[in-house]
Parts: sequence; C-alpha cells; structure tokens
Amino acid sequence: TPPRLDPFDGWARSLRPEPITAVLTPRLDALLGLQDPALRTGAIEIIIAHGLRPGPARVAAMVADVNAAPGLRAQALRLLADEGGPGPDARRALELALATGSPGPLFRAAVELLPRLAPERLVPVAREAWKGRPVPERQPVVAALAAAATPEADVLLEEWAAELTADRVEDGVRLELVEALRARAAAQPAFATRLEAYAATPAALARRELLAGGDVARGRDLAANHLAANCTACHNFESSAGSEVGPALRAIGSQRDSAYLLEALLQPSARIAEGYGIINVTLRDGTEVTGTLGAESATEVTVRLFDGQRRRLPLAEIAARTPPVSIMPPMEGILQPRELRDLVAYLANLKGGRGGRPGAARGPGE
Repeated sequence: TPPRLDPFDGWARSLRPEPITAVLTPRLDALLGLQDPALRTGAIEIIIAHGLRPGPARVAAMVADVNAAPGLRAQALRLLADEGGPGPDARRALELALATGSPGPLFRAAVELLPRLAPERLVPVAREAWKGRPVPERQPVVAALAAAATPEADVLLEEWAAELTADRVEDGVRLELVEALRARAAAQPAFATRLEAYAATPAALARRELLAGGDVARGRDLAANHLAANCTACHNFESSAGSEVGPALRAIGSQRDSAYLLEALLQPSARIAEGYGIINVTLRDGTEVTGTLGAESATEVTVRLFDGQRRRLPLAEIAARTPPVSIMPPMEGILQPRELRDLVAYLANLKGGRGGRPGAARGPGE
C-alpha cells in the first residue's frame, strides 16, 4: 500500500493493492529454506509482516540453531511469538534466548517479548542482566520494565532511580532509565520527584545520558539520510565525497572525545575552528563583506564568499568585524535524544578508515 504521491518522481498514481498471502503461503518452505543468512532473515521479516503461519516447530528449530546468525535467530523468535503466543514452543525458545551466553540480538529480542510471553520472568531476568550483561543488552531490559507497568517492575525501577540520582548508573543506560521513569511518572509520582532530583545533578547537566550507549549503524544512517539534520550538506564522513562547507569528519573520533562531539552537536558555536565560522566585516568605506573566515594573518583577513570566491581584506581597511559564528544549527530539537546519542557514537567511531585521512582536529559544529 504505497502512498498515492510517488516519493521519487512526484506523480500521483492510483494503485490497487493485491493480497500477497495466497502467493507467499505455498512458498513458505522455499522462503525458510534459503541458505543465505541475510535473505533468510529478510524472508522471516516478510512472513512476520504478512502474518503467515509456517508452523511453530520449524521456527523453534531456527531459534535453537546455534550455527545460525544471531539476527536470524532473533527474527525467528519474534515470528514464533507472533504465531503461537505464549505456547510451549515459544516458552522453551524464550528460555533458550535468555540463557547465559546467548548472543546479544537474540537476548534483546527475548527481553522485548517477556512482558507478553512471560511477565513473571521479567524482574528476575532484569536483575540478572543489570549485573552481568553488556550495555546494549541492558538497555531493552529497562524499556521492558516500563512497558510491563507492574508493581514488581516499578519497585525495581525505583531501586535503579535511586542509583541514578546517586550517580551510580553507567552512562550507556542512563537515557533508557530516564525515559522509563518519565513513562511511568504519571502512575508513580515518586518517579517524577526522582527525575527532578536527577536533573540537578552534575551528570544530568553534562548530558551524560547522551555520551555512551549509542548505536554506530543507526548514527551512520542519521548522518547520511536524516533530512532535517542534513549533515551531508556541510560535511563528509567516510570518504572524500560530500560537502566541504564544514570540516571533514573522517577521523574526528581519533581526535576528539565524546564530550567534545556532543557539545559540538548541542552548541555548535561554542568553539569555532579557523576557516569555518561566518563573519561579517565592515570596511572603512562602509562596504560589508560576509562569508566564512578563510585565514587570518598579521596584515589581512581572507573571507570565503558564498559563491566560492575568496576576498583578501587588509586589516588597515577594516572598521569592524563580528566574531565567527557556526552556520550549523543546534541539533537538539532537530534530533531526538536517542538519535543524538547514536550520532555521537558514530562520530566517535570515525578513525580515518575507508580511505579517509586524518585532518585538523575539528568538531561537527566548527
């Protein structure tokens, strides 16, 4: 059911969707028998999207296949839950996915399904994961507690909220915990009080919930494709392709830490590197020249005009000039908190690979 207005060429078309279930159902064995892991994962996504029923036994076998890709096993678990609900096959597969040593994607899928399939297991699993699982696998645990909305889950969230205000929570799960408390604050007024207390802590003022725990792949997608942020209009990231309006960021992760990168996203004008700030120069004859600061010496200032030309202005002819200002808008409000965290993770991961070469140590806001 595509939109009537074609997003590529702008033409309006009247399309008549045809049911696909009858086409796919006879081919379920072929879809699930694909050998390429990426294709088989895609096939399971199609089966889930169209509500097809391949049979719980075969799907459960996929979940249990330790040689299969973790992403494929996770999708198989979701399919099993959609098909059979909290039946015996799904419960056995769920316990397998929650076992110690299960791969991260499979564990995360199981945690997402716990409130629906085995709500009584959620709090014990959450307590165990909080102590022993890595950050990416603790994040969905916090979200699942908020989604469960049970007294037992709220008790555990209150315990972790106390840890948050005491600055004993790892940065990578702070955002999930803040979001969980906010989601349950209407039902639990004590959570609102906890959030107010946390907002005044040094950790919250430093926005440490955005410094760690982001997803590099999602951050890469944001940098390349987010229309409102429009990062590629000014920067290039992993190759020489892209804009040179702003500095190249191919090696920024080897030059700046996450705190610097976050500041550059939230307050782009806080630090301006030479050559990338907009200035306005008023000459003694009243002429105004506006552009980016290209270079400055003891005798002259070079301004890059917006048409690409450079104008050299002797200091003796300058009556006044404005401080450099970044042309990049603050990203808060354009990007959601999780998106900001993902973008920080991506930028911090840029070390000059994929043909990129290290440049001057500049941030995205410079």
